[in-house]
Amino acid sequence: MTSGGKVILSSNTSSRNRLRTWASGQTPMKHGRIVRVSERQGYMTYIVAEEDAAKAVAVIRKATGPGPVVESIGRASLQLLDAMDLSAGEYRKTENY
Repeated sequence: MTSGGKVILSSNTSSRNRLRTWASGQTPMKHGRIVRVSERQGYMTYIVAEEDAAKAVAVIRKATGPGPVVESIGRASLQLLDAMDLSAGEYRKTENY
């Protein structure tokens, strides 16, 4: 949800618990990744519900193809993944301003 351009974090603990565990149900997830895709015209940013930077880059590279430069630029908190309603392995493109 958003309000005045700000993301409002949900207090729904059941959805957070869903995000904290990988699909296998074995290992708790600590965070996701922020991935930038750079091209001549500019860049796009993705939030990826994948803790490992190399795997997150591979997920986005598969979606964008071999042309652009794809790099992990940081961690995404569980609160951000929850606000974006992302489950393990999912990603969402963000708006760049």
